[in-house]
Amino acid sequence: MKKLLAFLLTFALLAPAAFASADLAEETDDTYNYNWEDFAETIAEAGIDGDFYQIPISDVTMAIWVPDLFEPIELAQEYIDQNFISAFGTSGNAATIAVQRLSLTMSLEDFAALLPDYGASNVTNLVINGMPAVGYTQEKNDSMTVSFMPEPECLVEYTFWPLSDENLETIWECVIASIQLAGEDEYLIEYNWDDIAEEISEMGIDAEFRPINMGDFTMTLWLPNALEAQELTQEYIDQHYVAAFADVDWTATVGIQYISLTNPLTLEDFKASLPSFGATEIVDILVNGMPAVCYVIAEQDSGTVTFQPDPGCLVEYTFWPLSVDGASEAWEYVTASIQMAD
Repeated sequence: MKKLLAFLLTFALLAPAAFASADLAEETDDTYNYNWEDFAETIAEAGIDGDFYQIPISDVTMAIWVPDLFEPIELAQEYIDQNFISAFGTSGNAATIAVQRLSLTMSLEDFAALLPDYGASNVTNLVINGMPAVGYTQEKNDSMTVSFMPEPECLVEYTFWPLSDENLETIWECVIASIQLAGEDEYLIEYNWDDIAEEISEMGIDAEFRPINMGDFTMTLWLPNALEAQELTQEYIDQHYVAAFADVDWTATVGIQYISLTNPLTLEDFKASLPSFGATEIVDILVNGMPAVCYVIAEQDSGTVTFQPDPGCLVEYTFWPLSVDGASEAWEYVTASIQMAD
């Protein structure tokens, strides 16, 4: 709670000057138009840091900018059963953002017309980064929701709590203005080993590239020599592991799985299924020219990067732990090294 109050105080001091002179949301024909490009520069001027997160829907992926104070929330089964697919919260969940994916057989316009019958008020037509949307509030829940139909018969709702805190109004508006479709072949993070190899060399880390034989092809990754190759037991072989590396105390490990696909499955389809398995922070990345999906399983304190080097397989690199200081940065260097062997 103290962190939230400190953030709101900082926002209150920095944001007004930046936002006061900016005409960010335009009203035309009873519709409010939001464009992220109009907000991004102003947010930067206000000194508010944040990151984009991808939200896999089904055939499309949406993206949302979330201030750094908010962290992904691991969804309990209770919320997954209510069709929540992603959530973010401050410490103690004093302020939260939640995303639901629902089936809807009517149009967005007809949906908006029904909302007052279910206790919604302030029903407003919106266009956010070119996407039609409907905004509404529910006083009994102290919440505000923005609804989209990015695909036929698919309603995606972004809900923000609390609504009554005036200090959060501008923050919610910034987040809402960021919601957009992630473009095809749009990677939020791109890694190129050649760009960081010199930096790595200057660190003087005792490390080398390790070949990973996948049968029909070989991949390589750079690992500190403190992580030694481990002999796989049958238990792990049965789980499709082809290699594992760990330090002497098993306080840092890398596991690599080769998963043969008996049914057609694209990397995009795989990504869309991840929230149902408790994955968060799902992001499209490009690693040395290879498309990949990375995600976090908070319960396991692990991060995984998944590739599809061949239509008939997935290759997953999983890193433990994430929570130790400096671990995420170290694993990021390793991720940047993954490539196909010459």
